[in-house]
Amino acid sequence: MRVVRLVLLGLLVYAVAVVFLFPAAPVVEKIKPQLQPMTLSGVSGRLFRGEVAAVVSTDDLLPLTLRDVTWRFAPTKLIKGTGVAVAFSGLGGGGTGDVLRTWGGDLAIDNLDVNIEARELEPFLPVPIASFKGSIVGEIAEVRMVNQQLTRLLGELHWNNAEIDTVVFGPDITIGLGTLSVNIEPEDGGAHQATISASGGDLVAEGMVNVQGNGDFNLNILLTPSSSTPPELVDHLKRTTRPESGGRYRWQEAGNLNRLM
Repeated sequence: MRVVRLVLLGLLVYAVAVVFLFPAAPVVEKIKPQLQPMTLSGVSGRLFRGEVAAVVSTDDLLPLTLRDVTWRFAPTKLIKGTGVAVAFSGLGGGGTGDVLRTWGGDLAIDNLDVNIEARELEPFLPVPIASFKGSIVGEIAEVRMVNQQLTRLLGELHWNNAEIDTVVFGPDITIGLGTLSVNIEPEDGGAHQATISASGGDLVAEGMVNVQGNGDFNLNILLTPSSSTPPELVDHLKRTTRPESGGRYRWQEAGNLNRLM
């Protein structure tokens, strides 16, 4: 038994030495094929604590670049997989969170806090029909991905001083939304419900979006124009939405998110 304990102790010491002392760059180089469509450059530091100068997505649907990404190894997560605490800058701001890649290859993100500029989201639009102003603060409690599919998302987003400049409703129309808040909660079967509200701007909004696991969605939002709402926008609401009492308009849509990408 003494020999067994010594062997186990030696293996433990070796594992600790690898985590704390082994450089991160050779490991990242080995796993690059598994990281696609993400590319990493400027890797430095050790496996326990290190930094990546830039993380770039080569996916046309997700043109994302994060800079100064740092990580700190989380030994307490070893039973479930490889866990790290990360911090990053990008999208006009940055964020922090805890990331776990399970031994089965699934991904879990907890305590993700982000603060970014809304204008940095413009490249994600399928067609360049609008520009954004304001800042977005996100507090995401949980993200779960199984077999590269999103199965659970819990958190909230607040778009402060929200403004949208768009040509959809007419030339040079700016829509002020004040503070736009989205609260996302998971439901059974991989479905999610997002509660949406906006106040303090040209439009008061309240409603929700239900998204099923296959991407099917139903949107139902009640919009109330204010005295500052551009008349072109009010005319558009009259043509495309259902009038309600009190000068309000109900916006309803259904479709599949995957077909919008």
